[in-house]
Amino acid sequence: MMGKGIRNLSANSKITSYNTTLDIQTNHEVGQMDNIWLFSNQGILDTKGNQVDNVPFQGLVLASAVKNDQIVVVVDWHHVWLYQDERWEQIAKTDWKIQCLCWMGNGELLVGTNEARVAAIKNNQLNFLAGFDQVPERKLWTTPWGGAPDIRSFATATDGTLYANIHVGWIAQSKDNGESWNNLKDGLEMDVHQVVVNPKDPSIVIAATASGFYYSRNTGQTFSCTSQDLPHHYQRACAVFPSGKVFLTSTSRGPSGGSANLYRSSDNCQNWQQVKGLPDQIVRNINTFQIVVTGRESALVIIEDNQLYETTDLGVNWRKVETQFPHLYGAVVVQSLN
Repeated sequence: MMGKGIRNLSANSKITSYNTTLDIQTNHEVGQMDNIWLFSNQGILDTKGNQVDNVPFQGLVLASAVKNDQIVVVVDWHHVWLYQDERWEQIAKTDWKIQCLCWMGNGELLVGTNEARVAAIKNNQLNFLAGFDQVPERKLWTTPWGGAPDIRSFATATDGTLYANIHVGWIAQSKDNGESWNNLKDGLEMDVHQVVVNPKDPSIVIAATASGFYYSRNTGQTFSCTSQDLPHHYQRACAVFPSGKVFLTSTSRGPSGGSANLYRSSDNCQNWQQVKGLPDQIVRNINTFQIVVTGRESALVIIEDNQLYETTDLGVNWRKVETQFPHLYGAVVVQSLN
């Protein structure tokens, strides 16, 4: 099951996604790109733009979730595939539109769908969580265009706390493996695009929103906006390095993009600096899941949906990966245990 750019993947491999799990690895070598899979509208690619070998699908791969030697991906919005022991298996097919996935501490896999619903996959079926359907604020959830809300991203803290980003409806939190949920909204912009938890401190929760970057020191009980000094406030993606001390966030003029950029903070998100090495003019938004931490000091960012840049110094400087790509949605790091 080895792709051209992933030489050491075996049954003893560990696969780690830095956007969707806190099982952080830190041995991604500087400048070493051939242990990365990219998710695209043409399937799973290596960083040379080649399709990874023996993958049984070539459609749009949107999101992933990782647990030890297992990776699950969303394919064409309606299919969930599991990769384990060098084999792919389709574990769910549904008419619901799946946007994101998340492993819970009890080993169950959650998916977030359209109409803002959360389900556990059991016996190849989606079993919707009654506790999430019963969140009192659900009647307030909406979208700017008047349609039904959806689940845009998940985050899992090291203590097992789950966070679900409702678009549009703040963030929901569960401390009992999805049995019950609490809508977090004190001080938080309602229009959240991504939620992330600090890997070193589960009390710190961050969110990229339509009106800026929001930061919580108390597991989301209260939030404050810490990006007021940035030239633009619309944000869709955020990330934090494994040390828990350096943060990244994207900005633009609004939903249609324009003047998009990437910023970093090393002082608990109080002050932000524009990163170096990206193009002066970026039109499209850097979207949810398009900032991917790949190691202790390394990360990737997808710009204009089809260009890939890498940093190896905690996000200060970035260089372009000189490959022509189709539309890219995110990435996962494959680490060999051999």
